[in-house]
Amino acid sequence: MAESLRVDRARVEHAGFLLTAGVMAYFFSQLRSGMTGPVDAADTSLLMTGRAPTIYQYRTLIPWVVALVQSIGEVSFPQNGLTAAGIFQIVEFLSIFALILAFRHYLYLVVRDRALSSVLSITVFCVLLFNFV
Repeated sequence: MAESLRVDRARVEHAGFLLTAGVMAYFFSQLRSGMTGPVDAADTSLLMTGRAPTIYQYRTLIPWVVALVQSIGEVSFPQNGLTAAGIFQIVEFLSIFALILAFRHYLYLVVRDRALSSVLSITVFCVLLFNFV
C-alpha cells in the first residue's frame, strides 16, 4: 500500500512539473512575441529565405523546420493554412519546454532530489526573460 502511494505521489509530482513547465513555456512564448512584436528588418519571409540581416538570421535550423512543417501542412491539410509566424511560435514553445526538461535532468545529476531539481529548473525563465524580452 505504501509503495503504491509513493508511486502515485511521484506521478502527480511529475505531472505537476510538466503542467507548470508547459504553462510557463507558453507564457514566455506569448510574452516574447507580444512584447517584442515583429521586427521589420527580420520579417518572417526574410527569415524563411535566409535574407534577414545577420543579427537576426544567425540560425538556419528553425526556418528549415518551419518550411518543412509548412510544406507538410500544405500537402496534408491544404485548407488549414498554417502561417510561418504561428509555426515559429509553436517551435519556440516546444524548444523552451524541452529546455526546461533538459535543465531539470541536468540539475538532477547534481542535486539528486527530484522535487528540488524541478523547482530549480523553473529558474531558467529568469535568464530567458532578461535575454529575450
